[in-house]
Amino acid sequence: MKQSLLLLCFTVTVMTAKTQSVSDSIANLVKYYNDNGMFSGAVLVANGNTIVYKGAVGMANQEWQLPNTTQTRFRLGSVTKQFTATLILQLVQEGKLNLNGKITDYLTNYRKETGSQGKHPSFVNP
Repeated sequence: MKQSLLLLCFTVTVMTAKTQSVSDSIANLVKYYNDNGMFSGAVLVANGNTIVYKGAVGMANQEWQLPNTTQTRFRLGSVTKQFTATLILQLVQEGKLNLNGKITDYLTNYRKETGSQGKHPSFVNP
């Protein structure tokens, strides 16, 4: 019993030390990239439900000298397009979506006069 408890305490101590060193390594990496003008933003690294590192560096607004925080809202713009395309193609691969389908096939409440007119030119198979 004492050996099991000792092993458990040792394991928790090692895991905590390991998590701290990983967190420190990430913080150092983020700082390096920020110091060299290669990154400005917020970072969240998790392992399952456990947050390993959470931090922010650089400026959210250079003119007003507002620093980034972990609560800063970023304008993503076109950054998400490749993720959307990947998800769409995964749905096609799973047979849940047809690239030649009409929007009204999937969004039944969409306006019929525009949603059933045809296919988007970039999705038509030759």
